[in-house]
Amino acid sequence: MNLKFSFLILALIIFASCENPSNSSLKKPLVLSESAYIQYQDTLFIEGENAWISFDSLLNDSRCPVEIRCVIEGNAKIGFSFGKGAQTAKFSLNTNKALLNDTTIWGYSISMLDVLPFPQINVAQKPSDYSAKILVTKQ
Repeated sequence: MNLKFSFLILALIIFASCENPSNSSLKKPLVLSESAYIQYQDTLFIEGENAWISFDSLLNDSRCPVEIRCVIEGNAKIGFSFGKGAQTAKFSLNTNKALLNDTTIWGYSISMLDVLPFPQINVAQKPSDYSAKILVTKQ
């Protein structure tokens, strides 16, 4: 009986440490005013700010494949979430400079600088293949 109880306690401790999103060893840092890549469905935590940004979804990628010379630039549109304390805001940014590629939320300027990978002919990219290069600054 005592061995079963010990095993149960150990299992609960392991489960709690793996599932706790506030566990600092699981947090991926983002330094203000330094660009960084964020992976699809990943979250970066802004050091010292109690804030975070998540790459939620690939909304569109109509950019020209690298093997082709296109007349129209195309666009990759990414859905993000930004949180500060208990507040959360959802927004999207674009690679095409004629569209929204930066925004300001709660005094933080958020810019999307690049999206990888670039489309290729006859290569089906999955959303999980994508990452976005972002820059977050405090105003």
